[in-house]
Amino acid sequence: MKTDDLSPSFQTPEFLETLANYEEMVRQHCTRYFESNDLLLLAEYYVTQQKIKKAEEVISYALTIHPDNLELQIYQCNSLIAKGELDEAEQILNQLPDQQDEEVIYSRVNICLERGQEQKTDSLLIPLVESEAYDPDMLVDIVNIFLDANNETYARKWLDILFEHADNSQTLVLETAADFFMTFNHYQQAIDTYNQLLDIDPYQLDYWLNLTQAYLANEQTEQAFNAIDFALTVKEKHSKALELKGYCYLQSNNPEEAIQYFEQALPDSQAPANLYQILEACYTSLGKDEQSIIYLNKLLDDPEIPDFERAIYYQKLAARHLQLSHFDSCLECALKGLEYDDGYAPLYLILGEYYLFDNDQHSAEQEFAHAEAYATDEKELQEQIFGAYFRASYFHEALKCFQQMEEKYPLMVDKYYFCAAYCCYAIHDETNLMKYLVRGNTILQQFQDKNERLQLSDMTPEVEDFMKMIREAHHGIEEGSIHPEDYFDLPERPIP
Repeated sequence: MKTDDLSPSFQTPEFLETLANYEEMVRQHCTRYFESNDLLLLAEYYVTQQKIKKAEEVISYALTIHPDNLELQIYQCNSLIAKGELDEAEQILNQLPDQQDEEVIYSRVNICLERGQEQKTDSLLIPLVESEAYDPDMLVDIVNIFLDANNETYARKWLDILFEHADNSQTLVLETAADFFMTFNHYQQAIDTYNQLLDIDPYQLDYWLNLTQAYLANEQTEQAFNAIDFALTVKEKHSKALELKGYCYLQSNNPEEAIQYFEQALPDSQAPANLYQILEACYTSLGKDEQSIIYLNKLLDDPEIPDFERAIYYQKLAARHLQLSHFDSCLECALKGLEYDDGYAPLYLILGEYYLFDNDQHSAEQEFAHAEAYATDEKELQEQIFGAYFRASYFHEALKCFQQMEEKYPLMVDKYYFCAAYCCYAIHDETNLMKYLVRGNTILQQFQDKNERLQLSDMTPEVEDFMKMIREAHHGIEEGSIHPEDYFDLPERPIP
């Protein structure tokens, strides 16, 4: 599998001139002549940038200049297939003069696969490969069709035919086999195959990159580090290699180091939006909301993202602003998100929490009701509402919400027993305080990191006093003066 097959073509002066001229033409709302091959490459470039709409616009324009160009027609046909517009795609194919052209047949195969008619593909493909004496290049193309369709049965069938009619040590055959193994999660076989390829060409960067991905997928982190270091030896500062080293550090639970490599990879990345998402998640996991906000804004700057994704990013942005007590920005982002998707429940949850911090409980409850109307997971919804009340110090309401959760979903509240206990502590509910302290210590067993479960950032005297109560309950259970069974009044709830 080649990871950057086309990237060198996108860096040539000729292509960059074509790109600049085309985008200037679009800005000026005028027309200009381009060669068909230049426009095809331009469409491929936009695809790598995840700008599918722009790619389609390029092809539509190209066909106004070169209406009879087969490659352009096939590209348009395949775009329609990708969108599920199969009848329209078939109409284009039916009008093409050479019905035996292999690209025409491949498109018909794709239509069959989209319609769930995989058996019909044999009648299209077998005559074709027989006429070409089972040409290995053609067989590779056919295997790739089924790989793209995620059809393991037929991909395996044609891979076996490829092995039957080609030299099994050929680079092309081994690359195709490695693609098959990776696509269908046969990672150890993929690893073995990439190592075979590296025995043939130890300086092939793509093999090292793909081997790294196989090791990561197989959770062999140490081997992944070794492979990616070889890749960076072959080509220092390579964007994809830097990105993969970032993934190695992520798999090692080291987001701080991962961030460094992801940010180094950004300037030359073919898919910067993916890195923006990863970096945003990394900074969020580290509690660095200001940096997280930077990458969320970068994602929102992309005019190509669909409305539902834009709503998600605005919800995340609102949450980060709320975490930083940027209340005006939180409200602005949440309302902006609803402009793109007014049925997205998490936006109403954020608005509800915003109103709690604004001491407007009535409005908060209205927003929570809106969230309930659109939520797809009632358990998660209740958990989030409980968290909102807790974070905003509405401890009476948080405790009531928790008790409802405990009654309806007793097995999901384990990690919140200390939060419930703190609610009781804050409202002076001594009876339930001891109950939840004991339940928390019994269920969680290990005393470590209980303050993190509370999500209490400042160790105020009140919090220190509460933590002391946790320790005392823990000690009481250990020495036998406190009996956990006395505090579990849920018969269906087993006591560890």
